[in-house]
Amino acid sequence: MNILKTTVTAAIVLAIASCSGLKKNTSSSAEKTAGGQPAKKSKSADGIYAPGSDELAAVQSKYAGTSIQTLTDGYKLYTSVCTNCHDAKNIYREPEQLWPGIIDAMAQKASLTAVQKDAVLRYVMSVKAVQKK
Repeated sequence: MNILKTTVTAAIVLAIASCSGLKKNTSSSAEKTAGGQPAKKSKSADGIYAPGSDELAAVQSKYAGTSIQTLTDGYKLYTSVCTNCHDAKNIYREPEQLWPGIIDAMAQKASLTAVQKDAVLRYVMSVKAVQKK
């Protein structure tokens, strides 16, 4: 239990530290269609892609009532607001149990509302839910 606390704390500190620099990166692995909507992409190697029906079905078992709009909103926030401060982080790299703490810390720094923070968390959890082990 103590190791888990230490690991979570270290992940949060690293996430905050990575955001506190002056770096501003506007690039991400997200692509847009001509209408400005996220383009449907195959699943990328870093876990950053527009969510679809597989992600929706997978996350609904844990977060009942989640809509594709919530996941899409979370994806848009992840690929815009989050990357205003740092590169998009590889969603696959961190274990599922660390993401709530990482998102809590980053949401505060990015001044996300509770609804926005929840959308990002559900998006990340949807990607994690379909991640191949």
